Amino acid sequence: DWHQTLARRVPAMPAMPLPLLPDGTRAALACLLAAAALLSSARRVLAHRQCSMLALPFVLPLNAVRKALLLGYGLAAMVLSSDKRYKLRPNGGRPAGSELVAKKRVVFVRHGESVWNEMWNKGFMPPGFPYRVGKGLLQEVLLFASRDSVLLDSCLNAKGTRQGRALADFVARTPAEELEVMPERARR
Repeated sequence: DWHQTLARRVPAMPAMPLPLLPDGTRAALACLLAAAALLSSARRVLAHRQCSMLALPFVLPLNAVRKALLLGYGLAAMVLSSDKRYKLRPNGGRPAGSELVAKKRVVFVRHGESVWNEMWNKGFMPPGFPYRVGKGLLQEVLLFASRDSVLLDSCLNAKGTRQGRALADFVARTPAEELEVMPERARR
């Protein structure tokens, strides 16, 4: 059973004391955050024309359930996965009896910096790390009932968008012959 395996691998968390707040304050803050998430998601869904205003009461809960299932699946896969490291199989080469008809060069371009990179790949030292993670998690909460996500399929951040535009401009203004003879290091 997967949940028993998960219980064995994840140690129990000690109970964390909640800060003392007046009666009803925590509930009011939770309602305020839920309302902000709902409004933010509704605005995003309507802006991206993912549904009409009439379908909104049906689409938002479906999006929230979909995202909760994806997050749960991703966390379970991360915790239960045994393929932390693996070896690539050797390349067998061309099949016997085949002949080379044409050669084609394929260049893979890695995406620019994403919101995920901004959260996790800039170092783990305070004060920047807790702020970046908190900001990202708040964005995820505000997008919870939409199809967009910071954690599941992170979009480019402002720096990544600039990197993409710079690459597109470079490729547009550089003749193909020059791109073909550029040294490997200059392409990065």
